[in-house]
Amino acid sequence: TAFLDEWTSVVAIDFVVYNPNYKTISYVTVVFSWNAAGSLHSKEVRSSTLKMDLASEYLRLLEMLYMLMTIMYLGFQFMALYKLKWGFFHDFWSYLDILSTTMSVMSLSTWTRYERRDENMKSSSPDFFPSIETIQRAQSAFDYYTRISAVATMTIFLRIIKYLAQSFPRVKLLQFTISLAIPPMLVYLTFIIIIFLGFVNFSSINFASLSTYFVTFSQSVLSCV
Repeated sequence: TAFLDEWTSVVAIDFVVYNPNYKTISYVTVVFSWNAAGSLHSKEVRSSTLKMDLASEYLRLLEMLYMLMTIMYLGFQFMALYKLKWGFFHDFWSYLDILSTTMSVMSLSTWTRYERRDENMKSSSPDFFPSIETIQRAQSAFDYYTRISAVATMTIFLRIIKYLAQSFPRVKLLQFTISLAIPPMLVYLTFIIIIFLGFVNFSSINFASLSTYFVTFSQSVLSCV
Protein backbone atom coordinates (compact mmCIF):
# COMPACT_ATOMS: atom_id res chain seq x y z
CA THR A 1 0.00 0.00 0.00
CA ALA A 2 0.97 3.65 -0.17
CA PHE A 3 0.93 3.83 3.60
CA LEU A 4 3.25 0.88 4.30
CA ASP A 5 6.22 0.05 2.09
CA GLU A 6 9.77 -1.30 2.35
CA TRP A 7 11.03 1.99 3.86
CA THR A 8 8.54 2.06 6.73
CA SER A 9 10.31 2.06 10.10
CA VAL A 10 7.67 3.21 12.60
CA VAL A 11 3.88 3.17 12.64
CA ALA A 12 2.03 4.86 15.51
CA ILE A 13 -1.70 4.56 16.13
CA ASP A 14 -3.35 7.05 18.50
CA PHE A 15 -6.95 6.86 19.68
CA VAL A 16 -9.06 8.08 22.57
CA VAL A 17 -11.78 6.21 24.49
CA TYR A 18 -14.27 7.47 27.03
CA ASN A 19 -15.55 5.48 30.02
CA PRO A 20 -18.95 6.90 31.06
CA ASN A 21 -19.09 4.79 34.23
CA TYR A 22 -15.91 6.28 35.71
CA LYS A 23 -16.05 9.54 33.71
CA THR A 24 -12.51 9.09 32.44
CA ILE A 25 -10.79 9.64 29.10
CA SER A 26 -7.98 7.29 28.10
CA TYR A 27 -5.44 8.29 25.48
CA VAL A 28 -3.88 5.16 23.96
CA THR A 29 -0.81 5.00 21.72
CA VAL A 30 0.28 1.84 19.91
CA VAL A 31 3.74 1.95 18.30
CA PHE A 32 5.19 -0.65 15.91
CA SER A 33 8.89 -0.45 14.99
CA TRP A 34 10.79 -2.28 12.25
CA ASN A 35 14.55 -2.72 12.14
CA ALA A 36 16.83 -2.27 9.11
CA ALA A 37 16.31 -5.90 8.08
CA GLY A 38 12.57 -5.32 7.73
CA SER A 39 11.42 -7.48 10.65
CA LEU A 40 9.14 -6.22 13.39
CA HIS A 41 11.49 -5.01 16.09
CA SER A 42 9.19 -3.90 18.91
CA LYS A 43 5.57 -3.32 19.86
CA GLU A 44 4.60 -0.85 22.53
CA VAL A 45 1.26 0.17 24.01
CA ARG A 46 1.01 3.29 26.18
CA SER A 47 -2.14 4.39 27.95
CA SER A 48 -2.84 7.56 29.93
CA THR A 49 -6.11 8.08 31.77
CA LEU A 50 -7.59 11.42 32.81
CA LYS A 51 -10.50 11.85 35.18
CA MET A 52 -13.01 14.31 33.76
CA ASP A 53 -15.04 14.96 36.91
CA LEU A 54 -12.66 16.58 39.41
CA ALA A 55 -15.40 18.08 41.60
CA SER A 56 -15.00 16.51 45.04
CA GLU A 57 -15.58 18.10 48.44
CA TYR A 58 -13.09 15.72 50.05
CA LEU A 59 -10.42 16.58 47.48
CA ARG A 60 -11.15 20.28 47.82
CA LEU A 61 -10.76 20.02 51.61
CA LEU A 62 -7.37 18.34 51.25
CA GLU A 63 -6.27 21.04 48.80
CA MET A 64 -7.22 23.77 51.27
CA LEU A 65 -5.43 22.03 54.14
CA TYR A 66 -2.31 21.57 52.02
CA MET A 67 -2.41 25.23 50.98
CA LEU A 68 -2.89 26.47 54.57
CA MET A 69 -0.06 24.29 55.88
CA THR A 70 2.24 25.49 53.08
CA ILE A 71 1.42 29.14 53.82
CA MET A 72 1.94 28.57 57.54
CA TYR A 73 5.29 26.88 57.02
CA LEU A 74 6.35 29.67 54.66
CA GLY A 75 5.51 32.13 57.44
CA PHE A 76 7.74 30.19 59.85
CA GLN A 77 10.57 30.41 57.34
CA PHE A 78 10.21 34.19 57.04
CA MET A 79 10.20 34.49 60.84
CA ALA A 80 13.39 32.41 61.07
CA LEU A 81 15.00 34.51 58.33
CA TYR A 82 14.06 37.71 60.20
CA LYS A 83 15.55 36.44 63.48
CA LEU A 84 18.69 34.74 62.15
CA LYS A 85 19.42 37.09 59.24
CA TRP A 86 22.33 35.60 57.23
CA GLY A 87 22.71 32.81 59.79
CA PHE A 88 19.56 31.31 58.30
CA PHE A 89 21.57 30.30 55.24
CA HIS A 90 24.32 28.60 57.28
CA ASP A 91 22.06 25.62 57.98
CA PHE A 92 21.65 22.94 55.30
CA TRP A 93 18.08 22.25 56.38
CA SER A 94 17.12 25.83 55.56
CA TYR A 95 17.83 25.13 51.90
CA LEU A 96 15.77 21.94 52.11
CA ASP A 97 12.92 23.93 53.65
CA ILE A 98 13.10 26.49 50.84
CA LEU A 99 13.14 23.73 48.22
CA SER A 100 10.23 21.93 49.87
CA THR A 101 8.12 25.08 50.13
CA THR A 102 8.90 26.03 46.53
CA MET A 103 7.91 22.59 45.25
CA SER A 104 4.72 22.65 47.33
CA VAL A 105 3.74 26.01 45.85
CA MET A 106 4.51 24.71 42.35
CA SER A 107 2.46 21.58 43.05
CA LEU A 108 -0.55 23.66 44.08
CA SER A 109 -0.19 25.99 41.09
CA THR A 110 0.19 23.15 38.57
CA TRP A 111 -2.85 21.38 40.01
CA THR A 112 -4.89 24.59 39.76
CA ARG A 113 -3.75 25.01 36.16
CA TYR A 114 -4.68 21.40 35.40
CA GLU A 115 -8.14 21.90 36.94
CA ARG A 116 -8.62 25.02 34.83
CA ARG A 117 -7.53 23.14 31.71
CA ASP A 118 -9.93 20.32 32.55
CA GLU A 119 -12.83 22.76 32.97
CA ASN A 120 -11.96 24.49 29.71
CA MET A 121 -11.82 21.15 27.92
CA LYS A 122 -15.29 20.22 29.17
CA SER A 123 -16.81 23.63 28.51
CA SER A 124 -15.30 23.98 25.02
CA SER A 125 -16.47 20.50 24.02
CA PRO A 126 -19.98 20.13 25.47
CA ASP A 127 -21.50 18.46 22.40
CA PHE A 128 -18.55 16.67 20.83
CA PHE A 129 -15.50 14.72 21.89
CA PRO A 130 -12.33 16.78 22.55
CA SER A 131 -9.55 16.47 20.02
CA ILE A 132 -6.47 14.32 20.56
CA GLU A 133 -4.31 17.46 20.71
CA THR A 134 -6.47 18.86 23.53
CA ILE A 135 -6.22 15.62 25.48
CA GLN A 136 -2.46 15.47 24.90
CA ARG A 137 -2.05 18.95 26.37
CA ALA A 138 -4.17 17.98 29.36
CA GLN A 139 -2.13 14.80 29.84
CA SER A 140 1.13 16.77 29.66
CA ALA A 141 -0.18 19.16 32.31
CA PHE A 142 -1.14 16.24 34.56
CA ASP A 143 2.23 14.53 34.05
CA TYR A 144 3.99 17.76 35.00
CA TYR A 145 1.84 17.99 38.14
CA THR A 146 2.59 14.42 39.22
CA ARG A 147 6.35 14.89 38.86
CA ILE A 148 6.36 18.17 40.75
CA SER A 149 4.20 16.65 43.48
CA ALA A 150 6.51 13.64 43.76
CA VAL A 151 9.49 15.90 44.46
CA ALA A 152 7.42 17.96 46.91
CA THR A 153 6.36 14.81 48.77
CA MET A 154 9.95 13.57 48.95
CA THR A 155 11.20 16.85 50.45
CA ILE A 156 8.36 16.83 52.99
CA PHE A 157 9.42 13.38 54.18
CA LEU A 158 13.05 14.55 54.38
CA ARG A 159 11.97 17.44 56.57
CA ILE A 160 10.68 14.93 59.12
CA ILE A 161 14.32 14.03 59.89
CA LYS A 162 14.93 17.63 60.96
CA TYR A 163 12.18 17.56 63.57
CA LEU A 164 12.76 14.01 64.78
CA ALA A 165 16.42 14.89 65.39
CA GLN A 166 15.27 17.23 68.17
CA SER A 167 13.80 14.29 70.12
CA PHE A 168 15.68 11.11 69.19
CA PRO A 169 19.50 10.77 69.48
CA ARG A 170 19.67 8.18 66.69
CA VAL A 171 17.91 10.55 64.29
CA LYS A 172 20.31 13.30 65.43
CA LEU A 173 23.20 11.01 64.45
CA LEU A 174 21.55 10.39 61.08
CA GLN A 175 21.20 14.13 60.57
CA PHE A 176 24.88 14.63 61.42
CA THR A 177 25.87 11.86 58.97
CA ILE A 178 23.82 13.49 56.20
CA SER A 179 25.48 16.86 56.88
CA LEU A 180 28.94 15.26 56.52
CA ALA A 181 27.91 13.73 53.19
CA ILE A 182 26.67 16.99 51.66
CA PRO A 183 29.84 17.85 49.59
CA PRO A 184 30.14 14.44 47.87
CA MET A 185 26.35 14.34 47.41
CA LEU A 186 26.47 17.70 45.60
CA VAL A 187 29.25 16.45 43.34
CA TYR A 188 27.26 13.29 42.62
CA LEU A 189 24.09 15.26 41.87
CA THR A 190 26.04 17.55 39.54
CA PHE A 191 27.24 14.58 37.49
CA ILE A 192 23.74 13.07 37.48
CA ILE A 193 22.23 16.35 36.23
CA ILE A 194 24.83 16.62 33.46
CA ILE A 195 24.17 13.03 32.32
CA PHE A 196 20.41 13.58 32.55
CA LEU A 197 20.58 16.72 30.39
CA GLY A 198 22.61 14.73 27.89
CA PHE A 199 19.85 12.12 27.68
CA VAL A 200 17.24 14.89 27.33
CA ASN A 201 19.18 16.53 24.50
CA PHE A 202 19.73 13.17 22.76
CA SER A 203 16.05 12.24 22.98
CA SER A 204 14.92 15.67 21.79
CA ILE A 205 17.17 15.45 18.71
CA ASN A 206 16.52 11.82 17.75
CA PHE A 207 12.91 11.20 18.79
CA ALA A 208 11.21 14.53 18.04
CA SER A 209 10.09 13.25 14.64
CA LEU A 210 8.78 10.00 16.11
CA SER A 211 6.88 11.03 19.23
CA THR A 212 5.08 14.12 20.50
CA TYR A 213 6.64 13.50 23.92
CA PHE A 214 9.97 14.84 22.64
CA VAL A 215 8.90 17.74 20.43
CA THR A 216 10.06 20.45 22.85
CA PHE A 217 12.84 20.51 25.43
CA SER A 218 10.39 20.75 28.36
CA GLN A 219 8.41 17.76 27.10
CA SER A 220 11.65 15.81 26.70
CA VAL A 221 12.55 16.60 30.31
CA LEU A 222 9.18 15.34 31.52
CA SER A 223 9.42 12.19 29.42
CA CYS A 224 12.93 11.37 30.66
CA VAL A 225 11.98 11.97 34.28
